[in-house]
Amino acid sequence: MERHPLRSVEFLLGEGVFSRSVLSRIVVAFEHHRLVHGGGYPPMSRGPDLFSRIVSIAEAYDALTTDRPWRKAYLPDEALGYMLSESGKRFDPALLKVFVNTLGLYPVGTLVRLTTGELAVVVYGGGEGGRATRPIVAMVGPDGRPGKSMDLMEKDAAGRLLRGIVSSEDPAKYGLATSGLFAESSPVVPR
Repeated sequence: MERHPLRSVEFLLGEGVFSRSVLSRIVVAFEHHRLVHGGGYPPMSRGPDLFSRIVSIAEAYDALTTDRPWRKAYLPDEALGYMLSESGKRFDPALLKVFVNTLGLYPVGTLVRLTTGELAVVVYGGGEGGRATRPIVAMVGPDGRPGKSMDLMEKDAAGRLLRGIVSSEDPAKYGLATSGLFAESSPVVPR
C-alpha cells in the first residue's frame, strides 16, 4: 500500500511528457498521503504541496465514505466529523474548513432523520452559516419516494425553526438509494 505513490510517479514518468500540468500531477501522486506537517508516507523532511493537501482531503473523504473489505462506509457526517478531529494533524485546517463549508455537514444525498421523525434526503446544502447544518431536504414518503422539498431554515410565525436534523441514517437500512432519491426530487431554489 505504501508503495503506490512511487508506482504512480513511475507511471507518470513513463508517459514521457513533462509539461507543468504533468509535473504537478507527479508531485500530487507522490505526496497525497503526506500529513500536513510532514508525517505520512513516503517519508520526507517537508510538508506537502498545496495541491497534494487538497487531494489528500478529497481522497480521505472518498475512502471514508466507501465500503472497504474490512469496514462499512462511514455516513457523510461521520466521515466529516472524523476528518475535523484530524484537522491540523493530518489535514490542512484552512483547506478542510473550505471543504466542509462547500459540502455542508450533511452533504447532498445524505439520508437524515428529522425532529418530526420523518426521513428526508439532502438536496441542497453547504455554505457558511446556518445552511451548513440546515440544508434543504426532500421528504421521503412511506413508499420510499421523494416528496415535497423543505428548507430546514424555515421558521414559524413566532420565529421558531420548524424542523431540524436529529441524525443521519444508513440508506441501506431502509432499502433506499439516496442517489435515486436525489435524482427524482423536484428542483430546489434556495432563498
